[in-house]
Amino acid sequence: MKKLYSILLIIIIIILIGVVIYTHYEKPKTLNSNNKHSYVPSQPIVYEPATEEDFKKFEEILPNNEIIQKLPENAKILIKFYNFDSGEREWDYSYLLTKGKVEKSSDENVDIILIISSMYLSKFNENNFCFIIKDAKRNGDFGSQLKISKIKLLWKYKSVMSYKDCLGL
Repeated sequence: MKKLYSILLIIIIIILIGVVIYTHYEKPKTLNSNNKHSYVPSQPIVYEPATEEDFKKFEEILPNNEIIQKLPENAKILIKFYNFDSGEREWDYSYLLTKGKVEKSSDENVDIILIISSMYLSKFNENNFCFIIKDAKRNGDFGSQLKISKIKLLWKYKSVMSYKDCLGL
């Protein structure tokens, strides 16, 4: 009987490891016109300093984004904006992203913290969240911090792992 339990335990562990590896190395979706996170501009984007109106627009449009809609029920992601208007880093607003919601918050009891320059705010729309994050990352204006272990993150956020580049992971 002990031998049977040992074998079952080993099989369960192997299955769990396989699920984690599969979700971690899943190939991203191919980009096409039907894919909302496939926004590619026809010319280079020129970014400008953010205004209060840009922050309000961000609060209104981001809850409708496909990625935010697909977050798990208990997801907690903080996105913090900063600027260098004075020559030094100054923090702007921070927002808590949960399933289908975006609200101002400074609570750092979250799973992931995304840090991005506020100059990208003026170009956000409902369809280009992924492109903006990737562009900011490519330009060195983006950072992320995991507040939970990578294994917990992979399991909890398995529903959005195809968007992991969009979340800076």
